[in-house]
Amino acid sequence: MLTCRMPLALLAGWFFATTNAFAVQPPAFEWKDDDKVVLIGGTVIEREQNYGHWELALTRHIPAKNVTFRNLGWSGDTVWAESRGIFDAPEQGYAKLIELVKEQKPTVLIFGYGQVEASNGPSRIPVFLQQYKKIINDCKAGSAPGARVILLGPMDILPMPAPLPKPDSYNTQIAAYRDAIRQFAPTVNATFVPMAMPKAENTKELLELTDNGQHLTSEGYARTAPQLVLALAQKSPKKLKSGDEASLQQTILKKNELFFHRHRPQNVTYLFLFRKHEQGNNAVDIPKFDPLVADLEKQIGSSLD
Repeated sequence: MLTCRMPLALLAGWFFATTNAFAVQPPAFEWKDDDKVVLIGGTVIEREQNYGHWELALTRHIPAKNVTFRNLGWSGDTVWAESRGIFDAPEQGYAKLIELVKEQKPTVLIFGYGQVEASNGPSRIPVFLQQYKKIINDCKAGSAPGARVILLGPMDILPMPAPLPKPDSYNTQIAAYRDAIRQFAPTVNATFVPMAMPKAENTKELLELTDNGQHLTSEGYARTAPQLVLALAQKSPKKLKSGDEASLQQTILKKNELFFHRHRPQNVTYLFLFRKHEQGNNAVDIPKFDPLVADLEKQIGSSLD
């Protein structure tokens, strides 16, 4: 797993340089001690577990104690959970997601959808929102009573050097979906966070922020993390009882890696699917990741005041 410089050093300057889009904030999100956060969405959610900057920033700045994070992101995912079917129909992928949420019993659900769906154009927004409402309700039904919901807005694509095409027309569609989600959030009692791509001063910096104008690098996640802090947490970070921020991030990354192997084992075909008659007896080992993940979560919580 890759790391980059810590995002929190950017916080002070970012708070004073915030654009008008973030100038007026809704009431602060209510965090509670021992909250269990589950992140659900497509590529931007899945890849965050490889860098941990968003989770690190929230862990340091959420005022509540012992808040834990479990990443259920899946590359290319949509509100229909189409990517999760593996060898089964999309409907099976959706069912698997809901079952995973039930296993986690979260108290906070963070959704990040709209990036892929925007390619269908504005005419499909009503269908998208209808399904978004369904997936939110189905996930809440499997969560702890009173689970709260956060919706992240999809981010524009950054213009990359030629020969890649300019993303202007697609960004217009993303903006339409982002605005639709903003208006939709209150109807499902959700907090909306209007995420935005970081600014690049030159081509070199642009290439450091994303792999392709869309998928964030470690630096890209570091530069966008303050937006989550501003919208959802407090400006002053918690004090570290021991170690430093880099060691805390490494613990977060190790926890994420173990949880990934827990809910998406590499040999899933042999363990649980159509070839389980060959190695299915080894499936009993998968739940053994649970105490390892829980132990690392305790380490994370105990490292902060």
